[in-house]
Amino acid sequence: MGDYNMPPNPKHSAIVERLRQRIELCCQHHAVCQVRYEQNQPQRIEQERRDKLVLHQKYLETRSKKTPKAKQQQQQHESNRAPKNCDNEQPTGPNATSEHGNLTLIAAVVLFYLSRITTWTK
Repeated sequence: MGDYNMPPNPKHSAIVERLRQRIELCCQHHAVCQVRYEQNQPQRIEQERRDKLVLHQKYLETRSKKTPKAKQQQQQHESNRAPKNCDNEQPTGPNATSEHGNLTLIAAVVLFYLSRITTWTK
């Protein structure tokens, strides 16, 4: 192993001393920066709050400036996403007859396949 009774190496001592000094400088710099950060934190939070309010105001302005046509298209899009009418009520609108015809066709196909299945199982 190593002999611990040897005198310290001067190069090693110099390297360790330079590292200790660098670490001490880093600690001092960190302490100074942390104080400055904590002092500026209220101003930074206030600036972020103001920026958020400005962005929100811009959003509201652009939303209110939408043309009536764009609003109508958005309402149509939202109404198209509404759940389908599953009651016995007749569907309304421009696609009502084709939708009703499609549902009738689907029902006829399902009944046809069901009748074939029941005849196979007999």
